[in-house]
Amino acid sequence: MAENDEIKSGKLKSFNIPDGAILLENISLFIESKIGYNSYLLKEQLEGHKNLFPEKQKVQCEPIIIKWKEICDFFRRNYNYYEIKNDSLTCFLLKQFEEFCIINCIGDKQNSKEYFFLRFIRYSGKN
Repeated sequence: MAENDEIKSGKLKSFNIPDGAILLENISLFIESKIGYNSYLLKEQLEGHKNLFPEKQKVQCEPIIIKWKEICDFFRRNYNYYEIKNDSLTCFLLKQFEEFCIINCIGDKQNSKEYFFLRFIRYSGKN
């Protein structure tokens, strides 16, 4: 998961641990996530994750990249379904995730730290 589908080359760390994993007998899924427009998936890191798959499992040559915007849009599209079903817990969790993404500029327009600091300056003169 990333803000864009660009994979860059970079320095390989001495350890290679994915951010998440789903491990079953017949399938393994490793999750690597990057947050922010200046944070990219690294080819070397993804290759390192590929080496973690069990020997007998077939490894897909190209990674499946899902952008944060696609995840946010998916949850927004499905919110009404759970609202109609009166599933208040799922609606609450979807809203919490959406607010988390908005606050942290995930899956949408990224703002610089200066943008946030300017908001404080604007209100600092009021008593």
